[in-house]
Amino acid sequence: NTVSNLIMIIPPIFGAIQSVRDGLEKRYTAAYLALTVSFSISFCFFQVLCTEYTVMYGMLVFTLVLRSIYIVTWNFRKKLPPIIGVTTQFHAWWHILTGLSSYLHILFSLYTRTLYLRYRPKVKFLFGIWPVILLEPLRKH
Repeated sequence: NTVSNLIMIIPPIFGAIQSVRDGLEKRYTAAYLALTVSFSISFCFFQVLCTEYTVMYGMLVFTLVLRSIYIVTWNFRKKLPPIIGVTTQFHAWWHILTGLSSYLHILFSLYTRTLYLRYRPKVKFLFGIWPVILLEPLRKH
């Protein structure tokens, strides 16, 4: 869970920087930073679970994990190759997908707002997979 939160902390920081560079409305910088803060808090929460005052919580989680392992391996994970078993960690997927949907919502809002303001937004993909909005200079008539 800590790692899946980390994945959604870094891209919004770059989005905030790009919003400032492009001179966009401060609401977009604030939205990106709010997303960063949200996932940073979640990251810290999962880090706190590693400290010594969480013994009872740890025992509860340990018990639930053992029970879950029994249920899941008794079900279908035992028959899956190990690499596929990792992809069935659904809470981590929840972190990744909710972060991604929040990020994409900000991009969609940014795109439609800049169109309304008569900018020329372009969707580009960093490393061929990560969407960002870049603004081309305004046309002079």
